[in-house]
Amino acid sequence: MRIFSAAAALSAGLLTASAAEQAGAGHSRLWNVYDSVLGTAKYVDLTHTIEPAMPIWRGFGNITFSPAVNRLTGKPFTYADNLFVANAYQLTTDQMGTQLDAPVHFNPYFAAADEIPATFALRKLVVID
Repeated sequence: MRIFSAAAALSAGLLTASAAEQAGAGHSRLWNVYDSVLGTAKYVDLTHTIEPAMPIWRGFGNITFSPAVNRLTGKPFTYADNLFVANAYQLTTDQMGTQLDAPVHFNPYFAAADEIPATFALRKLVVID
């Protein structure tokens, strides 16, 4: 019921804000409605952690994790010998985990990730289930 009420309030607020925007009142009112209606919403981190067992499309090879090896000694780094440990990752693709597929992923003439402003990836999102 709360989700429905929030959705109804958001819809009504967006319609009001949209009408105000069209009348020239400015774009910030739309975000004010969003913030006032969903300001107390529960947020869930949907990040996929990179780990050996994570699902990857079968066309790519498996990823592997192992201790990083000191190239001078040929031995893994240890707390006892090096005062730290480190990991080595063998990644067969960058198409895994939580990621941004830059437009260049689909067309060589489109923008690469370093050509996209950070604000492109930072968006408010509402999922109504």
